Amino acid sequence: MSPKWEVPLSACSPNLKAHTARRIGTWSVSSVKAVVGGVSRSVVRRFLSETGEWDERPLVGVAEMDPGRSMMINHEVLAFGDRPWWLDVAWGACSVDPFSDRPERRFAELPRSSVLPVSDSPTLSRYRRMGVSEGKLRYVQVSHGHKHDKWCVILSFSLDDETYSWALDHGVEITDRQYPCYVQIAAIDPFNADLVYLQHGSAVIAMALAKGKEIWRGYLAKEFVFQKLLHCSLLVPCVLPTWLATSHIPSAGTLSSNKADCKRKTLADMLVRVDKC
Repeated sequence: MSPKWEVPLSACSPNLKAHTARRIGTWSVSSVKAVVGGVSRSVVRRFLSETGEWDERPLVGVAEMDPGRSMMINHEVLAFGDRPWWLDVAWGACSVDPFSDRPERRFAELPRSSVLPVSDSPTLSRYRRMGVSEGKLRYVQVSHGHKHDKWCVILSFSLDDETYSWALDHGVEITDRQYPCYVQIAAIDPFNADLVYLQHGSAVIAMALAKGKEIWRGYLAKEFVFQKLLHCSLLVPCVLPTWLATSHIPSAGTLSSNKADCKRKTLADMLVRVDKC
């Protein structure tokens, strides 16, 4: 009998991709999977740097989750608090501690007004994003009226580590959209919880949520926007050492050349990173 990878709610996640979590001096690669051997159960399969071996540990505890619903993972896996987090952007986030010999599942349902019926839409994660900023797990969503309306509302929440409940940090209404297309959540700033990056057409906008004010705007190349839409791609924050911003990279075909007129670009000029859904 084959397991159903749309995992029941007694489990934690149908995502089979391994994810790395780190603690000081050690790290692990782990995934959650269903095992069917007469009885269905869920286990954490992990590789620990301390042992150098793979093993499996059964999930313990009962998460407060609707037993009649299965998670649909439609967001990249996140690392926060030494735990991997799997997200169903219509329902909530689930995590386990891969370092424990008795890994306990935890579930943080989205704010009540954000919970939707089961959805496996590949585009929903464009308008609902989760990330880590200023030491907290953050959830940001954007809601729209009709496609041709010029308003949208952005809500930003942070997760309480003890109660596993969400607190509303910011609510911003935008009433002057320039193009008849939906505003998307491009990325959450990893260092500044007040800052979120939006995409509107080819424009990427840095929005200061506390003031409800745009502070920066840039534009993506048209061919990149097309590929992003075609593959349901999302922008991913990339944290780099400060010295890399001024490191010079040789132009194509000049790695072994001593030409004096060789043009060089810095990493900051060249770097674009995209993660596919």
